[in-house]
Amino acid sequence: MRHYFWIFFFVSHLVQAQFFAPAYPNTVSKNNLIVNYDFANPTSYAGTGTSVATTTGINLPATMYNSPVFYKDPGYLKFNAANAHYMLMGDFKNYYPPVTSATRSGVFTVSLWFNPRSLNGVVLSDLSTTSISTNYHTSDIEMVNGYLKFSVWPKNGIITTASTVSLNTWHHVVLTYTGNKIVAYLDGGLVGSSTYTRDGPAMASLTSSQYFAIAATESTHMGSGAYGSFLLGDVKWYAASISAEEVSQLYRDEAPEYELALMLDASKNYLSYPGSGTTWNDISGNAKTATNAAGVSYSTSGNGIMYYNGTSTGYTDFNFNLGSTSTISVEMWVYPTTLSNSMYFGFQMYDVYAYSGALGFNTGTGDLYGIPASQVTNLGLLNNWNHYVFVMNSGSYLLNKIYVNGVKQTLSQVQGTQSTSAANFNGGVGRIASWLQSSSFMQNMYMSKFKVYRRELSQKEITSKYTSSIPSFVPDGLTPASASSSAYQIKQDYPSSIDGFYYIKNANINGGVPIKIYADMTTSGGGWTLILKNSSNSVWTYGNSTGYNTQNPFTTAAEITSTASSSYSIIGWADYIKKSASGFQYMIDANTRGSFGGIWTANGNYSFINTNNSQTNVTLNTKFGTWNYVTGNNGMAQRMPWLGYVGSSTGFITLSDGTGNWWATLVSNNSGYTPSPWISDAGGGAASPNPGIIWYWVR
Repeated sequence: MRHYFWIFFFVSHLVQAQFFAPAYPNTVSKNNLIVNYDFANPTSYAGTGTSVATTTGINLPATMYNSPVFYKDPGYLKFNAANAHYMLMGDFKNYYPPVTSATRSGVFTVSLWFNPRSLNGVVLSDLSTTSISTNYHTSDIEMVNGYLKFSVWPKNGIITTASTVSLNTWHHVVLTYTGNKIVAYLDGGLVGSSTYTRDGPAMASLTSSQYFAIAATESTHMGSGAYGSFLLGDVKWYAASISAEEVSQLYRDEAPEYELALMLDASKNYLSYPGSGTTWNDISGNAKTATNAAGVSYSTSGNGIMYYNGTSTGYTDFNFNLGSTSTISVEMWVYPTTLSNSMYFGFQMYDVYAYSGALGFNTGTGDLYGIPASQVTNLGLLNNWNHYVFVMNSGSYLLNKIYVNGVKQTLSQVQGTQSTSAANFNGGVGRIASWLQSSSFMQNMYMSKFKVYRRELSQKEITSKYTSSIPSFVPDGLTPASASSSAYQIKQDYPSSIDGFYYIKNANINGGVPIKIYADMTTSGGGWTLILKNSSNSVWTYGNSTGYNTQNPFTTAAEITSTASSSYSIIGWADYIKKSASGFQYMIDANTRGSFGGIWTANGNYSFINTNNSQTNVTLNTKFGTWNYVTGNNGMAQRMPWLGYVGSSTGFITLSDGTGNWWATLVSNNSGYTPSPWISDAGGGAASPNPGIIWYWVR
């Protein structure tokens, strides 16, 4: 006693995190589409909870049970039989076309795109309640020993595919009931039909409920009855019978969305990379694996990235099912640290090659067709994250395309001439950060995602892929590739950040190349960038007091507090690090952290490299110690440190006014003080004339 339900499963090309609406051949199918549960569409399922919305606007959500695994990118749900995963759809009782005032026709179509992982298991069943395999229930689509079987109750005829269905491959499956027969389709082609009348309580009563289950166990089955194990991209239910022509058109419209041949994801998608080891799992649905060599390392920084160290072992080997295609699109998020005689990826002789600042396609003859060096510089490709799509054709690269951040680039023959015979994809076998021909031309870079599609992506798709993935890159400063703008910004974006070394970048700092900084992420809420560590009275000059050891010589936190380690200054860059033009804060401590200093707010548009003593509108927020402001340049003054000559031209960064005594000086070259004259008169508090070490910070 099972309900008869038309099921049309549409397995759309899973190539991206968004699908695009197909062009329906007529208004019959379009107007009778009741639900569309689309796992690549965040309006249908955003990744949390158990409820799945339909994109049709009808309030008829599906419910997931036992936590099927969701892959946001590329966009599908994974059902595992061992975990008893399933999904319930309905109630559809109000959507069947009525025949009389008391009966329904039972006409329907279900379309789904699925990717089987097991030879056996239920794909679709229909029910009279929300409890599976109780009351009225029957399987409608089922994998049995590798064959797909189709029926409705009372199962007077079961349709079976002529051959087994390929595992780990996306398939479009449709079951429809016309009112007197069932018809089944696979991948746009007819499987068969069987003439009989669907029976069940929903047909005989306008008030009886009608549900459908995906992947649920079923005791009224066609040979298996087990929970299903498969990937599900999309499910549609129509209150009409879909014709063979419509099924074929739907397949042609949606199949390109499942031409994703390979997807390697480092961005904290532990379903692809587990965080350690050499195996990198393909999550396109094709069940491939890639292998990282010894020179590849993983970091959770920047939402998860792979680092290729540029040595002969810094590469990943991959393979994918090329099929019969002569065109592929390769999508990547890449942060290159060099663009000279190196390769983003390559096949046997066909690759994406960087040479002398240019970037483009190469066929092993010293040739390069692509983006000239001047254009690469204008785009800011070096030492920056960018989204790339490389459209590649076999036989010739002259019709190839390169998109950077969604924008198609103008390409030219930069050097040499191509070898058309070498312009092939080596059967889908390739290598990231090198080519397979040799372990030469190694690329030093960071990479987040690597995708290969068996077709050319459209401009619309490329734009969508770029814009949808930008939020993934929130810099955490843990690597040069995830450099932020300051310790303060890192603390805002990642409140749990701890004291330590980070990377920041600014176009005005170090030529735009990221620098390593030390950050205090604890004191008064954290977010402090160290701009001076002074433990020497002999290395300083006026010229280097704002920039000394700027590449940060420290490797441990202990060196930051040691009087024996090197001194360091990036005061000259502090104006580009402070959080705002005015209202920013600075911190000074001496002798030991949190002593003989304090935290101040600058109440004006003040500069860290100001060359006069006028920056006095500052507010002391927190005092470290018992000192008080004094006059006569004998101790702490209410003034932001400034750059000038004091103390017979031996002091350079100071709080003094520049006349007479020059206590409260942060940087000097005078053997009479260690490292510089600090607090002689503490105004009744504890003094520290020779603190041994002084720190200066900004946020």
